[in-house]
Amino acid sequence: MSSTTQTFFALIALSFATSSMADPHCFHLGSKLFGKDLEGPCVHHTDDYSVAFDVVSGSVEMVVAPGSTANLEVYSGARVLTVSEDCCPPPSFLHELACPRIQETGECCYTEDTVHVSGFPTQTGCLHSVEDYASYTPTDGTASWPTTNPGANHEVEVYASLHPSGCCECFMYAITCSPCQA
Repeated sequence: MSSTTQTFFALIALSFATSSMADPHCFHLGSKLFGKDLEGPCVHHTDDYSVAFDVVSGSVEMVVAPGSTANLEVYSGARVLTVSEDCCPPPSFLHELACPRIQETGECCYTEDTVHVSGFPTQTGCLHSVEDYASYTPTDGTASWPTTNPGANHEVEVYASLHPSGCCECFMYAITCSPCQA
């Protein structure tokens, strides 16, 4: 194959690889700041540079001051944590993300055999059933799953991220469930 052809196929492969990755983003909910799909191992929020946070599996969750509008700064260097310092290495700065404020929303109802959840924020990465402690990934802003004990579904927990292990992580809030109206 010629080098031009090899370069062409390499660019196509790179295009497909990068298009399937989610864009990094962040958001505020209550007194927490969440980051998702982050490509660096360390972050700061712009309200307080005296503390850094480790990114785990592309996600981070931190408590911020009430009403905070902090942005999130992403770094490619690992967190530096010593007796006198807790920071991301400044030369490894990648970019700053603006973090919008979102609200707790969503509806949950159940029938004899199915739990239905909808209306939750698009930033939701995982829903957790309190009936059997299973995790569910939303599709197109909704999620449904079978139930064998409808009364056990008094609520569904909403999380920002799905950990590679299949568990939900970064708890956001719970949605109260009730029987579906016919």
